[in-house]
Amino acid sequence: MSKPQTPSVRALIFAAGIIAGLAALQTSGKTQEFGDPVQGAILTQKICSTCHGVARGEASPNPAAPNFNHIGSIKGMSATALNVALLTPHHQMPNLILTSQERADVIAFILGLQVR
Repeated sequence: MSKPQTPSVRALIFAAGIIAGLAALQTSGKTQEFGDPVQGAILTQKICSTCHGVARGEASPNPAAPNFNHIGSIKGMSATALNVALLTPHHQMPNLILTSQERADVIAFILGLQVR
């Protein structure tokens, strides 16, 4: 019988999935769009906050969903890693369809939460 996973273990598994996705990522030569963290905050509040804590230090309503402050502060987290994560389906996460600009905005917001 396996031990239940804690949210921090889930976050590590999530990060490992991002890293694996990066290994398979092929660049298209297209430059990445710059995101607007203000628009990202509005978008995440609208579509992500039912599961994730989106504001700095806010607890997630769904304990299985890490808060964005935690995700943004994972060592080595980058815009590329978050882009891969947003494009990769996850078992417990709905299949979000965001435009490239919306993804860039969400990424800019999440990375702006990093503890410096």
